[in-house]
Amino acid sequence: MAGLNKLLKNINDASEGQSEASEMDQNDKLSPSLMIKQKFNSMFLYMRDDRVLEEVRAGLHASAIIGSESEFCYREQVLSLIYEMSQGKELPVNALRIFSAGTSIHEKWQNMFKACSGNVPGFKLIRAEARSYSEKWKLFFTPDSIIEIDGIPYIVEIKSMNTFSYKHAAISSNPHPHARHQIQLYMHLTGIHQGLILIEDKNTQDFEVFRIKYNYKEVIPYLDRLIEINSQYESFINEGIQPTGMCNKESCKRAQNCNMRFACFHQNEAKKLDYGQS
Repeated sequence: MAGLNKLLKNINDASEGQSEASEMDQNDKLSPSLMIKQKFNSMFLYMRDDRVLEEVRAGLHASAIIGSESEFCYREQVLSLIYEMSQGKELPVNALRIFSAGTSIHEKWQNMFKACSGNVPGFKLIRAEARSYSEKWKLFFTPDSIIEIDGIPYIVEIKSMNTFSYKHAAISSNPHPHARHQIQLYMHLTGIHQGLILIEDKNTQDFEVFRIKYNYKEVIPYLDRLIEINSQYESFINEGIQPTGMCNKESCKRAQNCNMRFACFHQNEAKKLDYGQS
């Protein structure tokens, strides 16, 4: 009889345990919190706007000089030497998240370069995020890093991409054409004639490194652009001749994506730069 009572008690305890577990399962079912997600998204907007307030983006930038023929505009570049440009205010949150992920990969490598400089035999970090300025061309440019390996200095460009793009780039003789153009121009401007293009799969963290040597012929088209920009700048400042533009109206797609749109179509209202280049 005592054995039967013990068995019944065990069955009852198990039943109560299953009931409690069932209630817990119901309570543990999670659903997305739209309110908190919106709060987190607002952080990306804050970070974007905070950076805009810290620094007025102004002047010529190497990334614009190497743009495609279909997008490159002399008027945009000349006006960037004279007027303030808008930056980032129209970027949607999803684009900000993507840029932030790319930035974190850059920072990972740059922080590792810094930590290992002088500690890993033959490796030295010269500069990370090496923001520079060419007086000759009135041009800003920022290599991701400048490092030294076994006494040889290199310009480093870091590019992250999804797995599909990475698999193709990793076996290509020209893994990232845009980075190639950038690094050739940087090598010309710095006099450092060795470069590294580091590509990383942002999904798996696999990476490859490609060595690239300076080739003056690849830089000539960008030097021609810089010469023409400076010529049109002088004509605009001294003679009031408007630089060559691409857009006939402010509402066109190209103008909507242009940092100099306001200055281009509202020069009398646009705010001039005060850093001595206008």
